[in-house]
Amino acid sequence: MEPKLDLPALLEVGGLEVRYGGIRAVRGIDLRVGERELVCLIGANGAGKSSTLRAIAGLSRDTGGSLRYAGRDIARLRAFERARLGLALVPEGRGVFSRLTVEENLAMGAYARSRAAARPVRERVLALFPRLAQRRGQTAGTLSGGEQQMLAIARALMSGPRLLLLDEPGMGLAPLIVQRIFEVIRMVNREGVAVLLVEQNARAALRLASRAYVMESGSIVLAGEARSLLDDPKVRSAYLGESG
Repeated sequence: MEPKLDLPALLEVGGLEVRYGGIRAVRGIDLRVGERELVCLIGANGAGKSSTLRAIAGLSRDTGGSLRYAGRDIARLRAFERARLGLALVPEGRGVFSRLTVEENLAMGAYARSRAAARPVRERVLALFPRLAQRRGQTAGTLSGGEQQMLAIARALMSGPRLLLLDEPGMGLAPLIVQRIFEVIRMVNREGVAVLLVEQNARAALRLASRAYVMESGSIVLAGEARSLLDDPKVRSAYLGESG
């Protein structure tokens, strides 16, 4: 049973379904994220985690169920309208504008802000990612994989989100880079940004989050306090590579 949500709900998902043609990728799931909460969604490849984030962000066409954000029904809002309400997605695969510079990528993240409003946010973001500060004028496509992931997160933060959706931020990156990215996620959350994190590294995600959902074949099969799930024998066996 899912634990009681102590914080006011920021995101409430009810009976969410996502279809690709005749395939049901997400099968009527319920999940919640509280204000300033860090929640993770774990599961095997193909479980429907990325489809869930894309649906919440407004990037999936064939969806069903209810979506409430900050007390508002957003199910019929388009992706850019959800983004303007403070909902930001960092997709799997980074998705930076490879021909633009680091500085220009950050400016794209702040497209809805005035220059005066964006300036202090940019400085804070560059303080979180000193490597990006050193490469402001460098073309994004020439950055390393880790630097591109940092830029993707930084660009999302430029919009000033209340809820940050992160899809596999540590995928394919060196352990030290992953550690730094997770440190930034923790700091951003502590500054008041709610986070819904999809991450293949279940152990790291569960250690970072306060609550967690486990997804299998498009359904939520377990939900609870992250630390409790970290000790759950089923989770340890299926997702942490441990037996017994």
